[in-house]
Amino acid sequence: MSEQKLRDTLKQLAAEGYFAVVVEMVRASDDRVLPPAEWETLCRCCSDVGLYIVVDEALTAVRCGAPFAHQRPEYKALSPSFVLFGKAIVACGLGVCWNGVHMNRLGYSDSGREEDVADILRSWDMKVSQALPAASLLNSWGVLILAQQEDWPQRASRVGAQLRRILRDMYPGIVINGLEALIYIARAKASTTNIIGAAAGKVVRWMPFLDQGMDDESQPLAAANAPQQTG
Repeated sequence: MSEQKLRDTLKQLAAEGYFAVVVEMVRASDDRVLPPAEWETLCRCCSDVGLYIVVDEALTAVRCGAPFAHQRPEYKALSPSFVLFGKAIVACGLGVCWNGVHMNRLGYSDSGREEDVADILRSWDMKVSQALPAASLLNSWGVLILAQQEDWPQRASRVGAQLRRILRDMYPGIVINGLEALIYIARAKASTTNIIGAAAGKVVRWMPFLDQGMDDESQPLAAANAPQQTG
C-alpha cells in the first residue's frame, strides 16, 4: 500500500488501542524477505503515528549475515523499538534498541545518559521481568562470546553462499529464497532432494549447521553431504 494509506491504517489501529507492530524480516510462513524500502516506510509511519516496532528475530539472528537481520546494511539506517530473540542465542528475551522508533516516549532521550536507561530498566525489572536460571544465562553468555570471537554472522554468509551454490549445481533451476544461512525451498521441490527441514505452508525452511568447516570450499565431500543435515 502507499505510505499515506499505511499511515492512515496505523492511525486507526492506534486509536483502537494498538501500541506496536510486530515484524519478521524474513516471514516464516512464506519466506518473504522484507524489502528495505518497506522497512523504511514502516519505521517512518510508526514514528509519526506513535507506535513501537517489534522485530521477531527468533529465526534470523546470527544466521542472516549480521547479529540481527535488521542490522544488515540495507536495513540498519533505522532501528526497531524492541527485538525478540530466542533459538540462536539460547535464552529467549526482549532486547531494547534505545535509538529505535518512538523510544523517546519511555522518557529516554538522545542524551545518552546512563541514569535514564538504568531508571527505566529498574522499573521494568520490578514489574515484568522473569529471572532465568543462572545456568541458562551463562550458557547464553558463552554462545554470544563464541559467536563474536568466531564471527558467526560472517560464517553464516559463507555457509549460506556455499550451500546455495551446491544446491544449484545439484538441482539446476531450483529456486532458493530466504537470507544467507536461513534457506527456504518450495515444499514440492524439497521432497525430491536430500533436504529435510521444517515445513511452513508451501515452503520448507532449512537451517543448516554453522559448524566450523561448513564454509570451507576445500572440503567438497563435507559440503556435498551438508544438505542431509538439518538444524
